[in-house]
Amino acid sequence: MVALGRKSFLTIVSRFTSSGLSLIALIIMFQELGASVYGTISLTMSLIITFNAMADLGFINAHVKRVSEGKDINDCVSTYIVIKLILIGIMVAVVLGFILLYTGIFGKVFVDTTPDLVVMFLVAFIFNDISNIATATFDSRLETAKSQIVSLVEPFVRVPLIVALAFAHASISTIIFVYALSAGAACLASLFFLSREKIAWHRPTLFKSYALFAFPVALITILNAVSMNIDKLLLGLFWSSREVGYYNGSLSMVNLFLVIGSSVTALTFPTFSRLHAEGKLREIRAITKKAERYISMIIFPIVTVIVLFPSDVANILLGPGSSAAAGSFQFLSVALLINSLGMLYSIQLIATNRPDLSAKLTFAFLSVEVVSLVVLLPKSLLGIPMLGLGATGAAIANLISTSVVFVIARYLSYELTGSGTNPRILIHVGAAILTGLCLLALDFLTPMQRWYNLVEFGLASLLLFSAFLYLARELKRDDIRFLWSVIDPIELGKYAWSELRPRGPK
Repeated sequence: MVALGRKSFLTIVSRFTSSGLSLIALIIMFQELGASVYGTISLTMSLIITFNAMADLGFINAHVKRVSEGKDINDCVSTYIVIKLILIGIMVAVVLGFILLYTGIFGKVFVDTTPDLVVMFLVAFIFNDISNIATATFDSRLETAKSQIVSLVEPFVRVPLIVALAFAHASISTIIFVYALSAGAACLASLFFLSREKIAWHRPTLFKSYALFAFPVALITILNAVSMNIDKLLLGLFWSSREVGYYNGSLSMVNLFLVIGSSVTALTFPTFSRLHAEGKLREIRAITKKAERYISMIIFPIVTVIVLFPSDVANILLGPGSSAAAGSFQFLSVALLINSLGMLYSIQLIATNRPDLSAKLTFAFLSVEVVSLVVLLPKSLLGIPMLGLGATGAAIANLISTSVVFVIARYLSYELTGSGTNPRILIHVGAAILTGLCLLALDFLTPMQRWYNLVEFGLASLLLFSAFLYLARELKRDDIRFLWSVIDPIELGKYAWSELRPRGPK
């Protein structure tokens, strides 16, 4: 568990760094260029992300699954490269065809975006898709350091350039060009690390094996892409890029902390897959319960601050006058908590060879989300009055659909692996309530007004929450020793070097 925890922590640090750098770029773009410009960039990216599902169709999960099961690495990588290049070609053809059809034949225009912006983002995602060949291989072998080094290249190139361009009030096309440039740099880094693996090119023979696993997951991939972007696309359709900017700004900041759950999930997938193949369901249940508990300990203090002070958080992070994003912050933070605690159960469906159930789960999410968005977003639809809540409505729809999926995933995972609910999470709820009361008293004495106040409230929330857990005997010395063994910088350095040092011939 310590080894997995150390890999998880390294992934969290890497993704948190990447998301933190992106957050800096977001804040500066928001404050220097305005919500509308950021909203236009978000709309364009959402459009391409939706189409980019065709460049995967579940084959990345098939690759992780087959490599983690011990299939020949040379054959796996050779097969995956051929599949990936074919899918990228199909995706590019469909996007270009869509642009030609939508703008050339029908004569319509994108909402606050243009075909040239779409093409530049398309180039960026082509580079990302090629990078995934290497990072998926590393992740499937639990070689976390390599995949995370590659993932850090992109933000380290992108963020300084975007910050400089934002201060210079550059055009949107120039800013999006930086996304393509930084993705290209990450692509080169991924190919460099993959070339050092001494993987020999083989005539691919695993197409059928990959397809058998990927085809049921393909629907999940498409549904996921649609479900993750339909809120922004519909918000842009019914409202404006400015509303999209406020909503996606809140979502991006909240998702900074979603990396905690997603990082652990990314590493537990191959672990669960191997344990399931060995029939070790008890180990799956034990890892799930322990990982969920630690995720909860980290997420609850963060959510407590955002739920209690959404307007203050919005004005500090997005700039004065950004209270319009307060509702989004509040509801999305609760969705963050539920989503983080549910990821470990959702991933069990794929790890236990039940992608059909995962597809149904994703379809349930999308169905509930679309219905909620249609009711909550527009002011009217086909002449019928709706609630017209805009960005706040999109956040509520996210919370509703996330909650429904959380309940269903817990039930299905219980049926598959016997992973039951951990009742001690209720202690975390009680500790969060007590922490919230203390924070309200603190706000009465020293109101949250500046960025350093936000940092102070965040630290206070973490310390108070930990203290209440300790008093309730939910946080024990063994937990503290385990967490230190995970984050020990010396051991982390040794582990990272053991992966990054050049390998000899195979």
